[in-house]
Amino acid sequence: MVKQTIALAVISLATAQALYAGKATMDNVKLFDNFFQDASQERGAYAQGNVYYISDDAYDAFGLNVSGGVVVAPRTEVGISLGFASVDFDYDASESGLRDPIIGVKYHLDNWENNQISVGAHLSLPVGDEDVGGDKTDFGVFGAIRHPLNNRTVITGMAGLSSIEVNDGWDDNREFSLQLGGGLIYKVDEMLHGIAELTMATEVDEMDLTVGADYAVHDNGSLRGSIDLGLDDGSADFTLQVGYLYRF
Repeated sequence: MVKQTIALAVISLATAQALYAGKATMDNVKLFDNFFQDASQERGAYAQGNVYYISDDAYDAFGLNVSGGVVVAPRTEVGISLGFASVDFDYDASESGLRDPIIGVKYHLDNWENNQISVGAHLSLPVGDEDVGGDKTDFGVFGAIRHPLNNRTVITGMAGLSSIEVNDGWDDNREFSLQLGGGLIYKVDEMLHGIAELTMATEVDEMDLTVGADYAVHDNGSLRGSIDLGLDDGSADFTLQVGYLYRF
């Protein structure tokens, strides 16, 4: 009986610490660009559907993404992202099709002084339409952290290394790309959070600034929207997305 009581106390304490850390780091608010490559810790299953519009010098695109994840074991989360895109090229015919599905796995390390820290890996399956950027096998690893500055502000960080297929105009080549990301989440009130992110990826010359908001319409769901501005040659000029996130 004593052993059972001690074991129950230890489990309760660990759960309380995890819940407190999750609240301190605002794990109920997910990022936009680094939706999965983030240190936020979920308690069950979740799904997000969003539509987006992209404007660039060479094309305009409209698409739909469905992303989600589930906790499959203590500290272990599996995620997947599916997408459809319709691309209108300025100097060519329009194309539409499915994008490559992306699967990922993430492991949450011990909380360290209220910091959430996670490591993970991701893989794209080459079953999408090549005309909309699919039919590629990209994979990589990452580490991420969330740190609470105060009870209203959390900063995030991510560093990753990916092996990607890059077309140079004649052939596909495999390159290694370093990915870096930093973000800030600001709690306006109990329902509304502001989100800002700066992300970059080498080899493809991408750098993006994203500003958005997450508005909780009820305990399990939130409306989300963001504007993304491309800051480097490999980024689209402008991206607008609107979506809904639900936790089961």
